[in-house]
Parts: sequence; C-alpha cells; structure tokens
Amino acid sequence: MSNSEPKDNKLIKKGKLEELVSSYSASDVVSQIESAIATSQVSQIPIDELELLPLFSRKNYDSDSINIIERSIRKQGLIVPIFIYEYEGKKYVVNGVKRFLALSKLKQKEVSAVYLKCSVEEVIFYVLNNMMSNKDNSLVQAYAYNVLMQKYGYTERDIRRMTHLSHGQINNTLRLLKLSPQIVKMVVESKLSQGKARLLVPFDEMEQIELAKLFEINSVRDCERIARNYREGNQSIKYNFNYNIDGNHISIDVRDTETLEQISAFLIEKRKKC
Repeated sequence: MSNSEPKDNKLIKKGKLEELVSSYSASDVVSQIESAIATSQVSQIPIDELELLPLFSRKNYDSDSINIIERSIRKQGLIVPIFIYEYEGKKYVVNGVKRFLALSKLKQKEVSAVYLKCSVEEVIFYVLNNMMSNKDNSLVQAYAYNVLMQKYGYTERDIRRMTHLSHGQINNTLRLLKLSPQIVKMVVESKLSQGKARLLVPFDEMEQIELAKLFEINSVRDCERIARNYREGNQSIKYNFNYNIDGNHISIDVRDTETLEQISAFLIEKRKKC
C-alpha cells in the first residue's frame, strides 16, 4: 500500500452532486446508506488494495489514538468492519480511517470490510456528515473542504449546502490550514482547541509557536486578550510573562513558577516601600 496521498482523479464530480443536494437532505442520504450497510455482507479484502478517499489525509490523525485502536485490535480483533467504496477498479476507505491506519501499522494482510452500494455523490455526502457526527478534529474537515474546492471546483456555498454549516463556521475551519506544522500537530493531538488555534492564524510561524505555549494554559477568552495585546505591540509575551491593564487593575500571566516567584517578591518589596 502506498504512503503517498491519492492522485487527483475523476472520482468527485460536481454536477451530479449538485443534483443530489437539491433532491435529498444529508440526513436522508446518511440514513439510507447506513440502513443498507446493516444488511450487507462482510468481505475480507487484501489491505494493500485499499487507499484513502481523496478527502482524507493521514497527517490529520493523531498517532496516540491510532495506537489505542491498534492495541484494541491486537487484543480483540477488528470488531467494526471498514466501509469501502469501489470506483473504476480502486477501493477507497470512506469510514474507519483510524482502524485502517492501525491495521496498516500491524501489517495485517486482510481487513474485514463492507462495500457501500451507492453513487459517488452519496458517498461524498456520507463522508462529510460523518466527519461532523464523529467529531473528527477540525483539520480533517478543513482538508476535505479544501480538496473539494481546490481540486474539484466546489465553492464555499456548495460546502454550506452539503453540510448545513454557516459561512463563518466553514471559513473558520478553512483558516486552520494556514497554521504552521507544529501548531497543526498540537491540534491533531488535542493539545490545542480549534478556537485557540484559530487565533494564531494571523501570526507568522515563530509567533504562532511562541503564543501557543501560553495558549495551552489559558482559557479561550484569555487567549483572545493575549493575542490582541500582542498585535497591539505589547510584546512582553516574548519574555516570561504577559500583562494587561484595565483601569485600576492589572493582570499578569506568567509562563513558569520561577517568574511568578520573582514578580511576587518584587511586589512584596515594592509594597513595603509604600
């Protein structure tokens, strides 16, 4: 099985998908597919015959969660089969990406799988809605939206119609693709939420990394304030603390206990002299 991303092909066709959008709701498509799967026969498929649907990328999946699935498979075997779709002689994984990646690590020769018997357009509907219902990290969704728009000619409006998400939701998700590789890794590993990561987009790579260290230990609201202060020129964050003045109040965010002790000692000494 190749480790490279699937090459562009004619798998996803915009015109037919637009017809489907106007005829059915996403929930109808998903429920029909899952009803059909429930009565489908499970087949044993050579794992080297499978590849990810072009809407997926391996880099957006956390190795820790895949390792957990790998250990579970070692102990109990594959309980839930992988869903695949065959198109022009190729077999694409459309549901069960983490299970597929875990099985690949285990060097399994075959995998239990169920074929989806539906149109390509219905498969795309199914995949996009599964990404949301399965609560995949936002980068998984951002990658899929970007592939549809950049490779297959879809617009943001098309994505909105398929997912029922707002302009703001889709735009904020796509913005995550501007993050540096190190920040992407933090999002994938759930060390940084989408809300916090989105605040880093306007900054360059080094600034993103510097700010992310503080973002990890602060609330989203505090992160908004920290990012705003940084943009306005208060770059004390580049050192070991950040501060904000609000009327007669001052709040200080410190990076480590040593800095906290130093500031506390300074304030205590200052108070003695007042």
